[in-house]
Amino acid sequence: MSLFSMGPSYSPRWLVKHYPCGDLGTGTVVDVGGSKGEYAIAILQQYPNLRVIVQDLPDVVEKPRSSTPTELTDIVSFMAHDFFTDQPIRDAGVYLKRWVLHDWSDTHAIRILRALIPALKKGARIGLHECIVSEPGETLTLWDRQVLENCRNRFMVYDIAMHALTNGKEREANDWKALFAGADTRFRVLSIEIPPMSSLGIIVVNWDG
Repeated sequence: MSLFSMGPSYSPRWLVKHYPCGDLGTGTVVDVGGSKGEYAIAILQQYPNLRVIVQDLPDVVEKPRSSTPTELTDIVSFMAHDFFTDQPIRDAGVYLKRWVLHDWSDTHAIRILRALIPALKKGARIGLHECIVSEPGETLTLWDRQVLENCRNRFMVYDIAMHALTNGKEREANDWKALFAGADTRFRVLSIEIPPMSSLGIIVVNWDG
């Protein structure tokens, strides 16, 4: 799917700029399905007091271990983890998922979210960086209409591709809210926004358990 997500509008900087990781102080961020750690490195370059753990399948995380910048080796680590199984890192401040859940149907996405629950402390945040399809009849400025119309056309292609390749789907804002409600009512969606010039939206969710 890397060919679908090339370009500055998919850059990690949008998440780093608009997600309040700095509020954690010296806390821990878990990047679930974090691939080679591009987002972890971007976060740590902005917030060096944090600790970031990148999780992905064993063959994905093995190579980045040796290519992490020297100055970050003490604060970023890589862990093999299947996100359908219970989350092993407990009591982290934030669990991030960047373009993970769109790969999966609602049934499987709910399983992924529920696998976080044993690790969550009250007040923990879940941050998603995902496509957010605009809803029919949504009132937008001219600028936003132009940007989102371009995104909508792209997301229609993504949606077809997700259905064909992985049985996944792109979701509207209400779909995201329903997904979390279906996983557990203790998930509370705090905000859903698409930063200007970004192709992906940021969804912030609190764990009220």
